Amino acid sequence: MVKKNDRFGFIDKYGNEIISHIYERVHYNCDLICVFNGKWGILNENGKEIAACIYDEIADFPDGGTILVKKNRKWGHIDTNGNIITPCIYDDASYFSNGIALVKSNGKWGIINMNCDEITPFIYDNALLSYGVIWVCKNKAWGIIDVSGNEIISCVYDEMSNIGHDLIRVKKYGKWGIINIEGRTLVPCIYEQIEKFNTDGLAVVSLVGECGNCKKGLINNKGRTVVPCIYDFINPFKNGFAKVEISSKKGIVNIEGDIIIEPIYNEISGIADGLFNVVKDDREGYISEAGDVVIPCKYELATDFNDGIAGVKYNGKWGIIDKKGNELVPYIYDHIYDIRYGIICVGLKGKIGFIDKDNNEISPCIYDSSIGFYRDGRKEIGLGRKKGIMDKNGNIITPCIYDSVILNKEIAQVELDGKWGIIDEKNNEIIPCIYDDIEIDAQQCKPQFGFWGVP
Repeated sequence: MVKKNDRFGFIDKYGNEIISHIYERVHYNCDLICVFNGKWGILNENGKEIAACIYDEIADFPDGGTILVKKNRKWGHIDTNGNIITPCIYDDASYFSNGIALVKSNGKWGIINMNCDEITPFIYDNALLSYGVIWVCKNKAWGIIDVSGNEIISCVYDEMSNIGHDLIRVKKYGKWGIINIEGRTLVPCIYEQIEKFNTDGLAVVSLVGECGNCKKGLINNKGRTVVPCIYDFINPFKNGFAKVEISSKKGIVNIEGDIIIEPIYNEISGIADGLFNVVKDDREGYISEAGDVVIPCKYELATDFNDGIAGVKYNGKWGIIDKKGNELVPYIYDHIYDIRYGIICVGLKGKIGFIDKDNNEISPCIYDSSIGFYRDGRKEIGLGRKKGIMDKNGNIITPCIYDSVILNKEIAQVELDGKWGIIDEKNNEIIPCIYDDIEIDAQQCKPQFGFWGVP
C-alpha cells in the first residue's frame, strides 16, 4: 500500500499500479481491503468492489467470517461477497459464530441465527460469547447460558472474566474465585484478586495479610495452592521462573513453588543463557538457575548473557566476560550497547563500532547511531543524520545516504527528502523514493495479492 498526494492506492513489488491512488483511508481486514471515501466500502484482493462505500463503519472481522457494518447508527451483517445477512437495524451486534450472533435492540441483548430468527428474547443487559457459551448479565448479576438459550449458571455473580480456556474468574461479595464453564466451583470466592493463568497453568492470587496489606501467592489451574500468599509482589512466570519480592528484596521461585534464589537481592533480571543477573549493594553479578553464585556481585553494571557472553562495567569502563567470569574483551569501552549473533556493538569517545568476542574489529568506532540487529544480522547505522545498512560481518550494504531506514525481511523501506521507496537486501532499488508513505507486511514482507500488504 502506498500514499501519494494524500491518497492511498496499491502497487506490486515492481512498482506497477494495481489500484489507483483515490482513497482517503485504507486498511486490511483479513484477505479484504476496507477503503474510505466519505463512507467505508470493501474491495477484494484484486481491487474489485465487494461493498460500495456506503457504510459509516466496518468492524474488524475474523478470517472467513461475516462482516459487521454500520449504517445510519445501526449495525447489521454482510458476507464476504457483500450480500446482506441481517439489515442494519440493531443498536449493537457481535460477529456470527457457529451460526449465531448477539444483537442489541432497545437497550437489551438477545441471540439471533443467520435467518434473523430470535433464539432468545431481548431480555439481557449485556451478553458476551465465550468458548461456545454465552455470558449474560441481568439485573447487574452475571451468569451463563448455552447457544440455545438454556441456563448453565444462574445470574448470581457481580463480575466475570476469562482466565483460561474453560476457566472463569468470578466475583461475589467483593471477593474472587474460579468456576469452569459447567459452573463447578474450583476456587471459592476468597481472594482479593486472581490474575490470568500462564502457560504453566499458574495464576497469581492476593489475600489480605495480618497487617491489612495484600500478599501474593500462586495457585494452579486445579485450584491448589502452589505458593502461599506471603509475598509483596510476584512477577509473571517466564521460562519456568518467577521473580518474587518481600520487604523490597527480590528472589526467584520455580513453577513448583520452590525458592531457587532467596529474596535478598535489590534486583534480579529474567533468566538469559541459563543465568540470572542479580544486583546487591549496587553491584551486579550472576546466579545459575540452580541458585548457585556463578559470578559474584562485583560489577558496576552488567548486561544479560547472550551467546555465552555479557557486557560488564568495571572501574568506569566496559568489557566482555564469558559465563565463568573470564575476561574476553578488556575494560576499555565507554559503552556496550548490544550483543547478538556474536557481534558486540560498542561505544568509544562518542562513536559507535562493532567487535567480536575476541575483540577483533568488525567495524571501527565511526558511527553516530545504530539500531538493534534485524533477525538476518543486518543493522541500521547512522553517520550524522543519514542512515545506511551494514551486515553482520561489517560489510556496508547500503551507504549512509537515507534520512530513514526500516529493515524488513529481504527488503528495507528507505526515506529520502520526505519520500519513501524500497530496496532489496543487496541494495538494489525496487521502488524509487517517490511515495509519501509505504506500508508492508512486517511479518512476511512478501507480495500479497499483487501488492505489498499491511498486516
